[in-house]
Amino acid sequence: MNLGSIVKAMRNDLRMGLADQQMVYVLIAPLILAAAYLLLMPVIEGAKPTVVAAGSFRRAVVEQLEKRCHVIWVKDREAVMHRVEGIDDLIGVYGQSGLDPEVIYEGNEPAALRSYPGYVINEVVARIEGGKQLKVRWLRVEPDSKRSRSSDLALLLLMASLIVTLFPALALVEDRESGALQSLRVSPLSFGEYVAAKFILIMALALVSSLGTALIVMGSSAPFASLAAAGVSVLPTALLTLLLLGALADNQLAAMTVMKVGMPLLLAPAVAGFFISPEAQVWLKPLTPYWSAQALRAALDGDVGTLGNALVWSLLSGLPVVAVALVFLRKSLRWR
Repeated sequence: MNLGSIVKAMRNDLRMGLADQQMVYVLIAPLILAAAYLLLMPVIEGAKPTVVAAGSFRRAVVEQLEKRCHVIWVKDREAVMHRVEGIDDLIGVYGQSGLDPEVIYEGNEPAALRSYPGYVINEVVARIEGGKQLKVRWLRVEPDSKRSRSSDLALLLLMASLIVTLFPALALVEDRESGALQSLRVSPLSFGEYVAAKFILIMALALVSSLGTALIVMGSSAPFASLAAAGVSVLPTALLTLLLLGALADNQLAAMTVMKVGMPLLLAPAVAGFFISPEAQVWLKPLTPYWSAQALRAALDGDVGTLGNALVWSLLSGLPVVAVALVFLRKSLRWR
């Protein structure tokens, strides 16, 4: 395989794509989605966080909590746990006379959010008792709902990666529609080099798109290293998108039709994995998009074990399908 031929094919795809207005929109679409997500998120600078509370607190603590947070008062600790488990980004606080208060959270909230109620309580107690610091116990609970902010963002990152896959895919379709493939088939460029150029371009675009989206939404606090690792799990799904679009569409209009049908089908397992019960997910586990979304969410949650497991399974479930699609594409292009 000739590296120079691969680089030349990549340059040709980029030159042709950047000259096409429609393909330029493909590149900037993930950034537009990220900006829209950021604007629509229910997080407004200066807004009070919501806290669910129960138990015994000093009057000064209650006053400060109600001044600096939206406080939902419930009857007991069990009710606090139930609310925290059932609502995303809701922090629980439980106080008991003579004991350290508890801050109860799910773990997918920003660190500043889950530490805020403890900070408020500590500040008041320190003021009352002449600077004495109060110990606060943190308790992490598992959410009842599979959906969280990290799952929403995982789907956004997956969509961003798949959207930019359309850039080299549409370049392939353009080669078919313009008749350029007839010349390429008899040129020194091999089928492996032609496809490798598109694969490398996909990897680069998907990485830049997903990390750029994370930067817009999360800022410098985004776990870029973990997201880059999770991006490997997205590659089988992205490559499958390219291969199927290139094999099934011989013009731009057909490509749009294939995309409208194929993109929802590819995203369906990823979305379903965040909504259905663990027992029902057994039907999704053979599908690589499911593992791609799970890996991205694990990266956002800082769950290294789940990230590694999802990464391995995404490759095991996706690469055989990619290999079959690659053979199908070669036959469709009639490349010997």
